Amino acid sequence: MLSIACKVELMEPGIVERVIRGDETVCGRKNGQAFRKMRNHLMAFFQIEERAIERIGAEDVRDMLDAVRDSMRKLRARSDNET
Repeated sequence: MLSIACKVELMEPGIVERVIRGDETVCGRKNGQAFRKMRNHLMAFFQIEERAIERIGAEDVRDMLDAVRDSMRKLRARSDNET
């Protein structure tokens, strides 16, 4: 996971917005290539999210994103326990 490679806490308030703005100071570990990829993925994600809301509705998209966020938290916790 790119956020782990950069040591970025994406779930913290305001962090995603800072990543999208290109603010590498959110990184706990310097990894320019991983940061750029993460930023590009986030920008693409928001475009896809908007289209999904238009096609399947906000509630269904919210449910799916909640599941994704839960998976991210579990991956992050596993990563933190391994270090």
